[in-house]
Amino acid sequence: MRQRWLVIESEARKESDLKQLEKRLTQKYTQAQSQLRKLCQQEFACAEDPFNPAKLLETQLPFHQLANIEGIEYGQHWGRGRPPKDSQPTLISHIQAEILPK
Repeated sequence: MRQRWLVIESEARKESDLKQLEKRLTQKYTQAQSQLRKLCQQEFACAEDPFNPAKLLETQLPFHQLANIEGIEYGQHWGRGRPPKDSQPTLISHIQAEILPK
């Protein structure tokens, strides 16, 4: 059995494909932003803890990558009202990063 194929490309089809690709990329970008926002809101006990979930998130993003990843550490007092003078704050870390296309 002998077959012949003829492939025809048109400018209209090419433009339509590029438009669909851009739409998918913007959807993936908004999903990645949502995932990063959730990660940035998490509190971690140690300054090194946020980097492992950030690396995991980056492996899950097929079209984007994380850049300028940094851990932010600050002290926070628990409970209501003004803390006593001799109390020490609990150290909490968060992560900040940017999403860039690959």
